[in-house]
Amino acid sequence: MAIERKVVEGVGNNNAIDVTGWGFARVQTDGSSIAISLQGTGGYEKDYCDGDRVIIPSAITSLNVIAFTSEAWKLHMQKTIPAVNQTEIKMSISESRKLTIEGDDDIVFRGQDVDPATVSISGIKDDIENLSKLFMTALATKTVTDAAKYVKLKAAVLERY
Repeated sequence: MAIERKVVEGVGNNNAIDVTGWGFARVQTDGSSIAISLQGTGGYEKDYCDGDRVIIPSAITSLNVIAFTSEAWKLHMQKTIPAVNQTEIKMSISESRKLTIEGDDDIVFRGQDVDPATVSISGIKDDIENLSKLFMTALATKTVTDAAKYVKLKAAVLERY
């Protein structure tokens, strides 16, 4: 599954930012707090600081940012809600033998647009141990190529489960 992201930025107050279908935002400011007013069924207003996570309920279609006139801010939005820790991969196997992987959104996002035919994982066994090793490599190097190798091996491992 592809990770969809976008960044919305502004200065001061900003009205009616469309968040239809977006489930998550991470707040970025220069250290000041901003208020976010979620509009729609079950909406509310709350103060957020730099780095805070905003979970956007599916019933919410827009939000307003309330900030000082000169306050610059960004909302790093994602369709799905990522794990809090993006430096630690967590894998679990359900009773029905379905493998679930969390904590790899940043690496998947970095490598997902690379054509899988352009990266080679030949010689790497498609198992959880090697997937963990490739995750750590991609995390350390931050390269698109290592991220793409991880994405390709992840697809192979998930295919087995």
